[in-house]
Amino acid sequence: LEFQVFNYARENAHLKTTYKNLFDSISMSRVQTETKIAFLQNELQSNIYKNAKLRTHLFKKVSEHKENTCDSSKNTKFAKQSAEETLPKPDEIHALSKPVTSNSVSTPQVSKRMNNDKVIALGIFRINPSKTSREEKHVPNTD
Repeated sequence: LEFQVFNYARENAHLKTTYKNLFDSISMSRVQTETKIAFLQNELQSNIYKNAKLRTHLFKKVSEHKENTCDSSKNTKFAKQSAEETLPKPDEIHALSKPVTSNSVSTPQVSKRMNNDKVIALGIFRINPSKTSREEKHVPNTD
């Protein structure tokens, strides 16, 4: 009996050591991962800011080019954008790195059209052969 108690005590000590080593390893990995995430979030915000600056610069260049050309029939995809795009200030960049939640992700809107199972495609309808067909009332042509 004493031998079994000794073996259980030794196994218990080994399991405690293993658990402590694994816990320390996981903790270290977690800290490293959090550091990487923070770095990547800062880099992302920096790139977002640079992208916004470049888009504003591009929009100004396109606007200048449109003003300088006599041909007003040219249509660019920038025509509907406002002339002054607001850029996030470097102090406000940290506000953009909030975690994405299910509330902040846009969901596709459901079509407001009526859903009809008998419509296969526009103008094509499914006919159920098991239902008895109604006879149409014919009005005699009196021409």
